[in-house]
Amino acid sequence: MAKETKETNSTIEMKWTWVAHMASLIRFIEQGNEDNRQFAFDELMKLAAQLDVTNPIKQKEDEKVKDK
Repeated sequence: MAKETKETNSTIEMKWTWVAHMASLIRFIEQGNEDNRQFAFDELMKLAAQLDVTNPIKQKEDEKVKDK
């Protein structure tokens, strides 16, 4: 007599956030091989370029942050 098996499927919803992205890049820098580190560097430089356009650093505001 053959045994019946039932299969169940589940779905996991993954939400990608900036915190998750940064955590991945940091792990690549700390624990990755040379290709991982280069990928993390390139990604960080792309993000920096986008931030320079959308939210440039203002010198006076930057100094306030340093004083805290």
